[in-house]
Amino acid sequence: MALVEEIVLQIGVTLLVSMLLGAIFARYKQSSIVGYLLGGILLGPYALGFITSENSLVLNLFSELGVLMLLFFIGLELDIKKFKEGSLNAFVLGPAKMVVCFGLGYFTASMLGFNGTESVILGLVISFSSAAITWKFLVDNRMMNSAEASVSIPLLLINDFIAVTVLALLSTYVAQGSVNTIMLNSVFFIVFGIFVISRFSGYLIKVMEKFDYKKHITLFSLGIAFAVTYLATYFQLSPAIGAFLGGFLLSGLSHSDRIKKELTLFRDFFAAFFFIGIGLHFVPPGMSALAAAAIFLAVYLVAQTVSYGFFGALVGLRSKFSIKLSSLMFTVGEFSLIIAGFAITLKTPHAQDIVGIAVLLGITTTFLMSYMVRSSELFSRVIVSLIPGFLKNRFSWIRGKTQELIHEPLQDKSVQNRILNHFKSIGLNIFIILAIAYVMFYISLESTTPIITGIPNFLILFALGLLLAVRQLVAIVRELHSLIFTVIRQSSKEVFSDYSDKQLDDIDNAISEIFISFFILVVSAVLWVLAFYVSWLFEIPALVSTALGLMIITRDAMLIRSERSRTKAKPRRRKKEP
Repeated sequence: MALVEEIVLQIGVTLLVSMLLGAIFARYKQSSIVGYLLGGILLGPYALGFITSENSLVLNLFSELGVLMLLFFIGLELDIKKFKEGSLNAFVLGPAKMVVCFGLGYFTASMLGFNGTESVILGLVISFSSAAITWKFLVDNRMMNSAEASVSIPLLLINDFIAVTVLALLSTYVAQGSVNTIMLNSVFFIVFGIFVISRFSGYLIKVMEKFDYKKHITLFSLGIAFAVTYLATYFQLSPAIGAFLGGFLLSGLSHSDRIKKELTLFRDFFAAFFFIGIGLHFVPPGMSALAAAAIFLAVYLVAQTVSYGFFGALVGLRSKFSIKLSSLMFTVGEFSLIIAGFAITLKTPHAQDIVGIAVLLGITTTFLMSYMVRSSELFSRVIVSLIPGFLKNRFSWIRGKTQELIHEPLQDKSVQNRILNHFKSIGLNIFIILAIAYVMFYISLESTTPIITGIPNFLILFALGLLLAVRQLVAIVRELHSLIFTVIRQSSKEVFSDYSDKQLDDIDNAISEIFISFFILVVSAVLWVLAFYVSWLFEIPALVSTALGLMIITRDAMLIRSERSRTKAKPRRRKKEP
């Protein structure tokens, strides 16, 4: 009984203190999450000592459930249908921001004396934004229907998918397992979730509706989430991946809004303990770690501003909009804190400092975000004033052309739907190719009896995998061609207004094939790397793809050049449509 009383007292005091601090921060227009973090620090062993490592078992369990509920809700909120608006900007800004932040973070950590593994972890820490904090800020400030939200929501979806992949790889590295095996498990788990669990869940919900059992749909959905989370652990993946995928699979159901509404209190309760738990495990860093955190904060601010400002101009965004978007995505959050925790698991020399830096970055970026969003216009004017005049003119010209040639033509809803369908088809075929590749790899590892006497099994399976993947490869090329043609077609009518319809078709097809050839060359570069590090067998497809890509580029470039020369010599007007 004494144990039960102690647990009840811990939960009660922890909630009261943390909620009070959260309310104080919310009163002054700050994120309540900062209050939860400070509440955990205040009650932890390095402050009041109310909760120590010896009596925090239940709170640690609540914290683990909190991160699962948080990621489940993030997946539930990030519906793929929201890609229709702002997806083009997100596909450029998301990866660009991660590459810039990771590169600068890795370089900074190396310069500060961290080893290779620690530098990778710190680079990843500042590469991912907090979907939970950004989403909560948008909801609290009634910005979910704003122009910034139309770009930030697809950005968060890309951010979380890449973060989930990174967590899968880190989980494998920690477990000292095979990267190939874990990737095989990841592919099968995601494909199984998308094509089996989502359809099976939808069917069961329809059955429940038929028997007038709708009042329990929310609990049923929660059961699906925990089942998918367990499946992730069965496939040797992080349970966080399963929770996120479980929410994402349910996001397209007609009852998703009801599920979110009825589970909000449940989510808030456990999510609060997740942030409190981070504070409880916070170890005050030394002066060197504090200095490192300040340096990383400055580097992160520069990386965010440069990536969103520069690449935002390339996709046609105004500087004020780009800076406001950068401010919304400024927080270092849940994925970064989980990644920092791997330093402790791996027992790196500066593990506690890394966790301390991540927590300090999480607190400071969350605290600064609301100020940065409100002051984004002033911040934008200051940054623009520092840019040389010739660069301003160049960025303005690029932004105007991008807006004219890409954004305005793509406002048509039917065009957006076609583009989204192309992406879905490309993604499906990529999943199938990966599944084929890893099945062949798995069979080659497990098979001991020769399939054909005198020929190595891996050579036979490699050839078989290529044959099985040919159909999907052709489908990807066709979908890419149709996707690029759809995008270009909307712009070419404005650029080549003097061209006939047949000439436009030839030009658009040639440009589409040139883009595809660049894609083929990227694939060939990957194959050359695999040939160098993995097996000489990859040299054959690498050589073929390189030759094919160069041949397509040369042919279509000559076609476009000759077409333009012929048109300049004898221009022909396009017939006006009646």
